[in-house]
Amino acid sequence: MKRYIAQVLFCLFIVSISGCTKSVEIIAHRGASYLAPENTMASVMLGWEKGADVEVDVHLSKDNRILVIHDSSTKRTGQIDLIVKETEHQELRKLDVGSFKSEEFA
Repeated sequence: MKRYIAQVLFCLFIVSISGCTKSVEIIAHRGASYLAPENTMASVMLGWEKGADVEVDVHLSKDNRILVIHDSSTKRTGQIDLIVKETEHQELRKLDVGSFKSEEFA
C-alpha cells in the first residue's frame, strides 16, 4: 500500500511540473521601486533597463486628469495628506515624491 501511495504521489508530482516549462515573465509593479521612487518615470525607465515589463497605478484628479499614483491619497509618498480625487492635478504635481529615496529624485 505504501508503495502504491508513493507511486501515485510521484505521478501527481510529474504531472504538476509538466506545465512549468514556460519562461517566467518579470513585471515590475510600480517600476523598479527598490531603486527609484515608485510610479515615477525614473522607476519605469529603470524597470525597462533591468529587462522587466512595467505596470503602474493610476487615479483621476478632481479635474479628471490621469495621475500615476498607487494610493488614493498622497500621505505615504508625498509627505502631505491630499485625497487625489478631491485635488486639482496642478496642486498634486507640486508634491515632492522622490527626495525620501534620494536627493537625485527631488
